[in-house]
Amino acid sequence: MFRRDNKGDSFERQMGALRQQLGDEELDEDALEGEALDADVYGDRERRYGGSASQGGAQPPAPPQVPSVDATTTVVSRETTWKGEMSSEGSVHIHGRFDGAVKAVSTIFVAEGAEVDATLTAEAIVVAGVSRGTVRARGKFEVLPTGRVAGDILAPTLVVHEGAVMTGQLRMSGEEVRESKPTSVIQRRATRGTA
Repeated sequence: MFRRDNKGDSFERQMGALRQQLGDEELDEDALEGEALDADVYGDRERRYGGSASQGGAQPPAPPQVPSVDATTTVVSRETTWKGEMSSEGSVHIHGRFDGAVKAVSTIFVAEGAEVDATLTAEAIVVAGVSRGTVRARGKFEVLPTGRVAGDILAPTLVVHEGAVMTGQLRMSGEEVRESKPTSVIQRRATRGTA
């Protein structure tokens, strides 16, 4: 969507970029006139990333990737509540509610709309929903724009996308994350007096 304003040069750059994306040099500008792109947001992106890519500025970050599902993926579906411990030799995708401890060899993905109050342990952990508890990633821990994380995080690599919210302690180390028996939610609540 585009809006012409006193930044005529910016509008022309937007139109050129759109033409290039669509591969149509005969794009009808009048067809787009009723739609509006906030030029201030476009200008803010240029300031944030050092100018447009055509001017040699830095590229904005790539959109986050949702982990794929295969035959070794365990899925806790929407409208499902799981309480207890889960261990997987593959990946775990949580779309519902999970209380307890999850351990996966590969990836744990907490989907948007999911709520997890658990200890998470895996090679890579990606959060797009709500996660409370300890996170132990042996490789990478990533919080997507819709992610909300509260708890202790142990991971050598951390990626936090714009819009994500994190509270708690973070420990990044090149050392292997120690594999200890995860503390269950009931044990954690008992130690803080809220059983």
